[in-house]
Amino acid sequence: MYLLAAITYLSFSYIYSMQSQHTVAQTIAETTIKTNKLDEPVSGSPTHLAIDRLKIHIPVQNGRYDEKSGKWTLSRDNVYFATGTKRPNNTGGNTLIYGHNTDSVLGLTKRLVKGDEVVITTKNGHRFHYRYSGDSIVNPSDTTILAATSDKPRLTLLTCKGWFSENRRLMFFDFVGVSS
Repeated sequence: MYLLAAITYLSFSYIYSMQSQHTVAQTIAETTIKTNKLDEPVSGSPTHLAIDRLKIHIPVQNGRYDEKSGKWTLSRDNVYFATGTKRPNNTGGNTLIYGHNTDSVLGLTKRLVKGDEVVITTKNGHRFHYRYSGDSIVNPSDTTILAATSDKPRLTLLTCKGWFSENRRLMFFDFVGVSS
């Protein structure tokens, strides 16, 4: 009789445990789906850039390009959101973030491989996810990226390239989704 009671208790405990795990997993899945919906426009001011595989975690400040002087807002320890470009969003346009080609800023991006993920966190708590799709090298005087448009949301990182920083490297990332 005690054996029967123990088996019954263990059976109910197992069933309850499995239902609880299913409920937790279902709640997590529903939350992820809700935060990744693309039917509501979402955007924000970028505050942080992360490329986990490369161990890049760096603050994002607002910056700009001065056409008259040909100078960019720069520092040795931050990346900059080019304020004349689109803020991270899920509707369209190009977001440009730039910084020095040093190991403490964007230098490790030379190790990017297609499919690497970048996450841009915004001031309002959104996390915009992008995947690396390729890059191109341009002349430093080529600032057409500042006026680039796109029907889909896109992220571009810009840094120097070459022994004497004689070129600019543009790294392109396709929008994957947004979470909170």
